[in-house]
Amino acid sequence: MEMLLMGACLSVFGLAVCCLAFGAATRDSGNAVAAAPAAEKEVVKAAVSPARFFVDPPVLPAHQLFGDKLIPLIEELNQRLAA
Repeated sequence: MEMLLMGACLSVFGLAVCCLAFGAATRDSGNAVAAAPAAEKEVVKAAVSPARFFVDPPVLPAHQLFGDKLIPLIEELNQRLAA
């Protein structure tokens, strides 16, 4: 029974620490009014920058864009199978 009580106490203590850390991470700073214009400029710059994860997204060469050629081939195969 004592071990169960100790586990419950440690769980509640861990939850309290997590709540405090979350509150500290999401709390606005005291000088938020003065920092607001600078933060808006940074947000605009972040929105304009290209979305990437370590590198730019790969650009497909023209020969790999085969949608226009693939559809007629599929239709031709369907006609052959239907006949």
